[in-house]
Order: sequence, then C-alpha cells, then structure tokens
Amino acid sequence: MIPKKAIAWGMYDLANTIYSALFVTFFFPFYVKNYLGGTEFMVGLVFSSSMLLVGLFVPALGAVSDIVRRRMPFIVMFTVVNCAAVALVPSSGLAGALIFALIANFAYHAALNVYNAMLPDVCEGEGIGRISGIGVGMGYMGTFISLGVAYAVMAWIGWGTAQSIKAMFYVTSTLFFGISLITFFGVPETVKPRNQVEYGNAIRQGIANAMQGLHDIRMRKPLRSFFATIFWFTNAMNAVIIFLFLFSQETLGLTVRSFFPAYAFFAFGAAAGAIVMSKRIDSRGPRSMLNIAGWIWIAVIAVLLAINLVPFDNHIRYQLFLLAGTFGGAALGLVWASWRPLLIELAPKGRLGEYFGFMELTSKFSGVIGPALFGFLATYFQYSLAISSLFLFFLAGLWTLRSVPEKTAQRH
Repeated sequence: MIPKKAIAWGMYDLANTIYSALFVTFFFPFYVKNYLGGTEFMVGLVFSSSMLLVGLFVPALGAVSDIVRRRMPFIVMFTVVNCAAVALVPSSGLAGALIFALIANFAYHAALNVYNAMLPDVCEGEGIGRISGIGVGMGYMGTFISLGVAYAVMAWIGWGTAQSIKAMFYVTSTLFFGISLITFFGVPETVKPRNQVEYGNAIRQGIANAMQGLHDIRMRKPLRSFFATIFWFTNAMNAVIIFLFLFSQETLGLTVRSFFPAYAFFAFGAAAGAIVMSKRIDSRGPRSMLNIAGWIWIAVIAVLLAINLVPFDNHIRYQLFLLAGTFGGAALGLVWASWRPLLIELAPKGRLGEYFGFMELTSKFSGVIGPALFGFLATYFQYSLAISSLFLFFLAGLWTLRSVPEKTAQRH
C-alpha cells in the first residue's frame, strides 16, 4: 500500500508539472513570439540563463538543507517566488516578461531540488523506484488537469487571443500554488535531532561541503559518469520541452486549439512511462531503465526529423507527431523516475540534499547549452538542423552511462 505521506509528496510533482506544461512548454514561448515580438533564441536564452543561476547556487542550497535537516521551508519559499513571478508576466513588456520568466524558472528548479531530496523520507518501506515513478506519474496527471482547465478558459475567453493567453499565466500560478498546499500540509517534516546551527553558519558550511562534493565526484568514476549522462540527456530533453509547441506550429501549422489533444497524448505517454515502468526500476535497476529511455529518445528524434524533412501527407505527419510525442513522453517520464533512485544508490549517506544539488548543477548547465543551441539553430538556420543536434546529446549520454554500475557499494 502506498503511504499517505508519499501521495502527499507526489502531489508536488503534480503541481509543478502544471507550471512546466502550461508555462515552459506552452504559453510563455507562444506569448513571447506571437504577442511580444520575441524569438526562439530569446526564449532559449532566458531559460538557459535561469538554469545557469540554479546550477551555481543550488548545490550549496541542498547542502544547507542537509545541515539544518529541513526541506519544507525551502520548498515553500521558492514555490511562492515562482507563482508570484509567473503572475507578473502578463502585465509586463518583452524585457519584463523575460526577467520574470528567469526568476520563475530559477525558483521552480531550486524548490524541485530540495523536494527530490525528501524522497527517502516518504517511502516508509516501499521501493524508492516505485515511489519515484508514482510521483512522476502523478506529475503528468497534473498535465491532464492543466489541459482541462486551459481548454475551458480558452473556450470561454477565446482561442489564441491575447486576453486568454494572459489569463493562463494567472491560472498557472493559482493551480501550482493551490495544489502545492497539499504537500506543504500533508508531509509532516520530522525535525531530526541536531546541534543548533544558525542559517548563516549553515550557508558557509554548505558552500564548503559543496566544494568538497565536487572533489569527491571527480574522484569517483560511477558518480562522474552518472552526472555526465544526465548532462547529455537533459541538454536534449530541455530543448524538446521548451520548443515542442513552436516546432508543431512551424512544421505542422498547429494552432493553440489543435495542439491540445496532441499534448494530452504526450502527457498520457509520460504518465504511463513513469507508473507502468516504475516497478521495473526496482526489479531491473534504474541504470537499465535509464538506458532503455535513452534509446527510445533516439527513435523519437528520428521520427521528428522525418516529419520535418520527408514530404508525407499532412495527416500522416500529424499521426507520426502524435506517435513520437507519446513515446517521447514515456521516455521522459522514465528518465525522471529512474535517475532519482540511481543517484540515491550512488550518493554518500546523509548528503542527499547536497548531491541532488549537484544533479541540479549538472542538469541546469546542460539546460544552458541545449535550449540555447536549439533556439539558435531554429532561428538562424532551420528546424531540421536543430533537431539533428539532439542525436549527439542522447548518443553521448548513452556512451557515458556505460560506466555507471547497476548496483554500487558507494552508499556509505
């Protein structure tokens, strides 16, 4: 039986996926390009910059949460910052919208890092892989909720109008914060005995621990290879998440309304990939499942490239787009469900917050390169070249994954 605490914990996955779906993938890129006069490169650059800042500061933040043995205050604080920034986007011009998006994305990933480190505390005897997969699966159920609400709002105000697009920023902020309250109040945090540590001292100690952690990673090949794999995978996945709608708009001519059912297919695939395959994570091991996800992504990118280059009938192209998106969603869910248990296997005991911070450092530095490169190639060259660049990232990730053992005695 799944612990109630784990369900309440997973509700934050549901809540923050609403932000990822509605803000990152859908309405912010659309709003910037179609109503504020921005470009794909601007969108890629603002998300890349926010991820760079997260990469610089979050490892120390994770170490601080380890030292003070508290997670929830950090999650609450950064969630509030995110929701406030999202709500300010529609009342701003281009420059202001880009700045608020940077703040919102920074806060989203800062909260997510500390949230991930809570995973071992909510399992209560259940397999970590299973609970991780359930959390990711619940996250993609949040996509269905967000699409349903968005559909109702757009149908009421008007499909693709400036008023309806602006309203969606307020809807995103409200849904994210409102559902997060279930986690805030449903996961009682046990304050473990510790020596009294002031936050100022904890920050200094956290920075020192983070620097030592970087040295430890360099000295341990399994950890080094794991972070390299996540670096390469996340480069490509961030680009797909951010530019999926703009790709469908430019390549298939999809409107806001016609993209909705396609995105629902993708969300279903991601939820299925996380929930159905989560039991296999515990039985086969997270490394094996991460490898499977990488090869699924290779096939998905090949299909997207074919859609862009081969003169198929429009109906066939749309069907291929649905197929690619559904399997891509499954692979995305499987990656996110697998890497948390794998890192827990590899990380030293008692330093999970710190090492989840290094996970953020890795993925956010990759987020600097992937979206910016994709946006640059799509803006100044063509989408086929941008899509082709994704092959290199996934192949590199599969290569470095070869050096990560399935089971390890690193945890100590």
